[in-house]
Amino acid sequence: FTHFTVFTKSVLVEQTTPVALSIQDEASSAGNVSFIDEDLDEGEIGGNLTWTFPVDDSEVTHYIIYAAEDSLGSNRVEWGNVTAEESTFFVPADTPLLSYTHLVIYALSSLEEQTTPASVVIIESIASVSNISFTDRDLDAGELGGAVAWTAPNTPERVTSYVVYLSSYAADVSDVRSQVGQDVPKGTEEAAVLPDTALASWTRLLVYTRS
Repeated sequence: FTHFTVFTKSVLVEQTTPVALSIQDEASSAGNVSFIDEDLDEGEIGGNLTWTFPVDDSEVTHYIIYAAEDSLGSNRVEWGNVTAEESTFFVPADTPLLSYTHLVIYALSSLEEQTTPASVVIIESIASVSNISFTDRDLDAGELGGAVAWTAPNTPERVTSYVVYLSSYAADVSDVRSQVGQDVPKGTEEAAVLPDTALASWTRLLVYTRS
């Protein structure tokens, strides 16, 4: 179909020549969708989702962002929305990836959400150190001192530095850990635990990557 036509009709007959209006089909979809995962933990993502505006976005009021299990938006869950003037959506760090494989963006007009979204495949960044070692060279009971060393991740592209903590747990429990020194720059694979550091209740050394 290319036109809407309007005919008037009397009690006798419908008119022969209508008034016509050509149909202007609006196609407004986000383009060049990009997402770089800056969360280096396995099973979690975080970072900026970006896109370019449609050539004609005159009818767009918002963009709705979902996580989905394919590029068509199957089993999608809404993560948020932004206005038509924005082309960035921030995914917070530590967001569970679950079974999602794509981020999809639907343009929304004052009438409805579009049917076919723009999408990007989620490529998860995973960068954890390995082979952590520490030898205590402080010979006093209840005190630590020495160097903690590790092997850099196999995929260090997103890593900017390392953070070392003394902790009572192996898990990430921020209120029961204490940072050792300052952040360690990428390219350095050891950190000093200063002599006379109190052992207290610490039982582990943890090394985190930072993006």
